Amino acid sequence: MESVSLCFQISDYVNCSQKNAVSEGIKLDAFFEQQYQDYYRQIAQFLYSETFFNFSFSFTGLQIEWLAKKHKEFILLISTMTNRKQIEVLGGAYNNPLLPTLLSVDRVGQIEAMTTLIRQQFGKKPKGMQLPSNARDSSLVSNLKNCVMDFIFVDRNLIPAEKDDFLPYIVQDSGKNLCILAEHQNLQPDVSISPYEYLAKLKKLVERKCKDVLKPVICCSISPGQLCELISSGWLLELKNAMLQPSNIPFFWDLPTKYVKSVQHFQRVYIPSGIYLPDMKKPCNLYDYLLRQPNVYMLYSKMMYLSLLLSQSRCDKASKQAVRELLWQGQDARAFSDKDFFEEKNEHNFNAFHCFIEAEKILRKNTDFFDSVTSFDYDSDGCREYICQFGNFNLYIQARGGSVFEFDVLKNAYNYAANSLGHTGLFLDYLGDKNFTDKTDVFTRQIYKEISFNSKCREIKLQASGKIGNLQQSVLLKKNYYVNAHGVQVQYIIKNDSESDLIKTFSVESNMFVQMNETEGLRVEIISGDKKELQIVNLISFQDPIRDVSLVRFFDGEVTFVFELNENANIKFFTVSGRLTLVLSWDIEVLPQREIEKTVSLSVIPKNARQKNKKK
Repeated sequence: MESVSLCFQISDYVNCSQKNAVSEGIKLDAFFEQQYQDYYRQIAQFLYSETFFNFSFSFTGLQIEWLAKKHKEFILLISTMTNRKQIEVLGGAYNNPLLPTLLSVDRVGQIEAMTTLIRQQFGKKPKGMQLPSNARDSSLVSNLKNCVMDFIFVDRNLIPAEKDDFLPYIVQDSGKNLCILAEHQNLQPDVSISPYEYLAKLKKLVERKCKDVLKPVICCSISPGQLCELISSGWLLELKNAMLQPSNIPFFWDLPTKYVKSVQHFQRVYIPSGIYLPDMKKPCNLYDYLLRQPNVYMLYSKMMYLSLLLSQSRCDKASKQAVRELLWQGQDARAFSDKDFFEEKNEHNFNAFHCFIEAEKILRKNTDFFDSVTSFDYDSDGCREYICQFGNFNLYIQARGGSVFEFDVLKNAYNYAANSLGHTGLFLDYLGDKNFTDKTDVFTRQIYKEISFNSKCREIKLQASGKIGNLQQSVLLKKNYYVNAHGVQVQYIIKNDSESDLIKTFSVESNMFVQMNETEGLRVEIISGDKKELQIVNLISFQDPIRDVSLVRFFDGEVTFVFELNENANIKFFTVSGRLTLVLSWDIEVLPQREIEKTVSLSVIPKNARQKNKKK
């Protein structure tokens, strides 16, 4: 063994610090400024004066643009150290997406956009890159080689355990080869142990794992905060002294591009598709990760649908570029994180939907768009969905639960059907007892059967059956959607197929994320009673049920939503982190082999339409 190379990179992907910037209410500009003042300025000053150390840097596209605009001196320092081959700026994908989830044109486009930006600002094209969120599959090899990438970093946990550590790997796809450098995050420097102990630990591991190899390598990523701690404590300078001491196995700092060019011993390996984030106990399949929460996969489906629309579009070059940029903005990996969905609204997810809807609006303006109701397998689950597209809104209906899983209002460029709990969207159906304590998901988890679909009349007729309550009474539920340019009407027909009276509470639940002010709440207008009395409630302080309601109206920005009922119902509201849950309930009593009918209408009224109605 001649020597051991240390290839350390400075990356925000380690602690995902950018992930929380929006959720904590910090504006991106202020967040980047805080990062620069706290970490990057100190790092640049230290490395500029201490030429002994070699590090590589991973940035996002937004970071580099911001630094070039606000702190040109940092860009100049990094460029100087790059020219003297002390540091290396790694490539990446501009908006930090989950690359395997993108079409090839978007993968290559995002990587090339980042490469161009790095070349313009730092003077050199990157030859390798960090995979955002450690998400990869074999199909990336060809894309990366087309972008002139020679190597990528992959977390060691994604590489089969039987392969030797501390050696570069090589993967191939369609006759193209790519070098893999494994990151050992368990070997990050730590101020709690001395530099001499740290080197002794590394030496012991290398001797045990690959003692016959001439030039092994140890790679790991550290966050800017961790590096600043190593600098401030003097630990890094002590490590320098320890490395300068005579040793039978010398350690020295290296840059990944230089190392890959010099090494001759590679291990061939097949790495399965996967993703590995710092908070994960073990890697998982990328598509299993996307399927963990409904909103994550629905966003993925929206992205793929829009990508296909763009590829088929014949609009002009400028419009296509505008759509492509919005599409790339929405592909940020943080929008596909399932971590924040259990209690809180994921702002990145909503921002991505906003970008995709804005992009769809541009495509509509440049094509012969017309109102339509179509049916196809939108989300690749083997079942057809019903895609209702109108000038003011999109309404997507799924067979599971017969519910609306996406409700895009184009005026606000907002998906209102998003939901962070087990079921998604609007018009979820429940049967329970009088007090609604035994709420059951018999119908919400069912695949509703299509009875008829008429795209010209814009009618979708579904049905499901199930056994309800302790008596296991058979109930047939028919659910008919009638969609038009103003909204949707949902007709329910509940048939008692049992031999005894069906005495239950029938409820329809709709979950909508609204832009609710935390201090002012949400103002809701309600018409109730036979006299059609108007009530105005503020949902920030109102939690009690309201009885005998025929109409509910509330406003969100430029749009008014109106729920109108054919029979008065009891209504209850729940509000959590911007999510408005509206539950409409009717006490029903249905004789054996008889049926009853309930109808709920939802209208979408843009602001300009409201003003026209007032003038009339």
